[in-house]
Amino acid sequence: MQTNNFKINNKVYPILSRFATEMGTNKVIDVDNRSEKVDELRAAMARPIISNAMLLGGAGTGKTAIVEYFAHRYTAENEYVLELDVVSMAQNGRDQFNAYLKRAMDEVLSLQETTGVVLDIFIDEFHVVAMNGGTDAIKPILARSGLLGVHLIVATTDDEYFDYIKPNQALDQRLQPIKLDEPSDEEMLPILRNTVKFYGKDMEEFFNDRILRKIISYGKYQPEFFQPRKSILFIDALIGDWRALQIKPSVRHLNERLKSATGISADWQTDVDRVVVGLKKRVKGQDAAIDIMKDSLNVAVAGLQDPTKPMGSYLFTGTTGTGKTELVKALSEQIFGSEKALQRFDMSEYQTQESVSIFQERVTIGLTKHPYTILLFDELEKAHAGVRNLLLQLLDDGRMSNRYGRQISGLNAYVIMTTNLGAGVLADVANKDADVREYQELLFSELAITLSPEFLGRLSAIVPFQPLNNRVLTEIALLRVNELSKRIYRRYGVSLKLAKEDYDLPDGFLQSSFRVNKVLAYLVADHIKKDANNGGGRAVARRIESEVASVIATELNHNSNIRERYDHFILSIEGVMVLDNRYDARGTAHIKVTPHLRN
Repeated sequence: MQTNNFKINNKVYPILSRFATEMGTNKVIDVDNRSEKVDELRAAMARPIISNAMLLGGAGTGKTAIVEYFAHRYTAENEYVLELDVVSMAQNGRDQFNAYLKRAMDEVLSLQETTGVVLDIFIDEFHVVAMNGGTDAIKPILARSGLLGVHLIVATTDDEYFDYIKPNQALDQRLQPIKLDEPSDEEMLPILRNTVKFYGKDMEEFFNDRILRKIISYGKYQPEFFQPRKSILFIDALIGDWRALQIKPSVRHLNERLKSATGISADWQTDVDRVVVGLKKRVKGQDAAIDIMKDSLNVAVAGLQDPTKPMGSYLFTGTTGTGKTELVKALSEQIFGSEKALQRFDMSEYQTQESVSIFQERVTIGLTKHPYTILLFDELEKAHAGVRNLLLQLLDDGRMSNRYGRQISGLNAYVIMTTNLGAGVLADVANKDADVREYQELLFSELAITLSPEFLGRLSAIVPFQPLNNRVLTEIALLRVNELSKRIYRRYGVSLKLAKEDYDLPDGFLQSSFRVNKVLAYLVADHIKKDANNGGGRAVARRIESEVASVIATELNHNSNIRERYDHFILSIEGVMVLDNRYDARGTAHIKVTPHLRN
C-alpha cells in the first residue's frame, strides 16, 4: 500500500497492504466544536502503559470523524493512524477472520519494530472482533500498548458494546471509554457549517443558517438514525441534486427529500374538522365515538397536549364488528395521509410472562423506525399484566425502554387500544336507544374491574362503540359492495349493480322497520341477533366476500375476455326470503350474480 506519508511493503506486510488504510492524509471535516472528545482521545493515546481507547456511540454520531480529525491534526511526526477493515476480513467466516487478524497484529508489531514509528490501529465495528473470538489476537497489544508503540482505537455502538464487549471484563478494562452522545441542536449548527465548508466555497451561498436549522429539525423524523450523520446525509443529497440536476438547495426541495426518505410531509397540516368529516364518512354509526375524540385531536394538533405524553391515548371499547379497527385505519389515513402509518399489535400473542420482553422489543423497534405513527393494541384485555405495565409507562412518560435500557420516545405517536370489555353496558345503551355519553361513569366502573383505575386514568379518552342497528349495517353493506365494485372495475372494466327491488327490514334494536334494497336486506338480515357479539359490520363483510366476491371471481377466472363480453354484473335475490321474527332470516333466498352482456 502506498499513501501520502507512509509506505508499506506489499510483500513483507501482505495483510496490512490488503486491509489497512492510512487515516488523516486527506482533507477532513473540522470537528473542533467537539474538541473535548478529541482531547479525551489524545489523552488515551498518551498513556504510558495501556494506551487504548473505545469510542462508544450510535451509528452516525461521529466516531470515525473524530479519529480522522485526530489523525489529521494531532499525530506526532513519527505517528501514523491505520484503519483496519475487520468487516472485510470477516467475510470468509470465523476461522479465516481469526487467521487474518492474527497475521495483521503480527505485521503491525513487526512494522513498528522495523520502522520505530508509533502506530495507532483504528478498528471500527469492533464488535466483529469480539463476536468472532478475535480478542486473543489483540491481547498482546492491549496489555502493553504504550510500551510497544502500538495503540488500539476501537469504535462500536452502545448496543453492541453491551452484547459483545462488556461481558469480557479483561477486554473491557483495557479500553478507555469515550462516550459520544448525539450533539444538541445548537452543537449541530457549527458541525453543519464545517460540513458545508468541506464541500467547497460555492456551496456556502446555498446553505445559510435558516436551511441548516431546518435540516437539523428534520432529524426528529428519523429517530432510528443519529446526528450528525442524518443531517449530513441531507446536505449530501441536496448537493448531489444540485450538481447533477441543477435543483437548487432550498427548504422546498428539502421537504421533497424528506418525504422521499420517510414518507412524512413536514408541511402537512392536519385539519381536525376535515378529519372528523372523513371519519364519519368512512365509519358508519359511530358519530358519538368520533365526537368524543374530536376535542382530544384538537388539543394534539394545536400542540397543547402534555409534552411528556403521547399525542393522544384512547381505549376503544365495544363488541366486535362495530368499527373500532376501521376507525383506527381511517385515523391513520386522515392524520398521516396513509394507513401505512398504522402499527398493529395483536395482544392475544402476548399472554405469557415470556412474551412480555418480545412485546417490548417489537414496540420499541416500531417506534424507532416509525415515530410518527398510530400504535394499535388490539384486544388489550388478553395481554399479560406485564404488557399492560409497559403500556402504562408509555402512557405516563411518553417513552418505553428497549432491551438495552435505552429510552425510546413515543411522544409523536397516537396510542389506541381496543377491548370487548364493557359490551354489556353498551348493549343496554343500544336497546334503550340512549346516548352512550350518559353511561360513561358506569362504563368506567365495568372496565376498571379488569383494567386498573390508574391505567384508565392515564388515557386521553375512553371511546365507546355502540352495537350497530340494521340501518347502519345496510349503509356498511352498501359501502362494501361499492368498494368491491370499484376493485373489479379497476382490474376488469366491469362494475356491480343492485337489482331494483326493495324490502321492509326491522331496525334490529327498535320496533320500527324501513325499506331498503333487497340485496342489502339479505346481507344484513341473517345477522340480526339478540347477541350483541354477532359480528356486526365484519360479519356483513364476510358474507359479501363468501356470497358475492367468490361467485364473481369464479366467473372472472373462467373468462379471459370479460371486458369485451360484459358491461356489469347484477346482484339480485333468488328464492323466498322470510323474516319469521325480527331477529332471524329464513327461507330459500340466496344472492344471484347475473352478467350483463355489452350491447
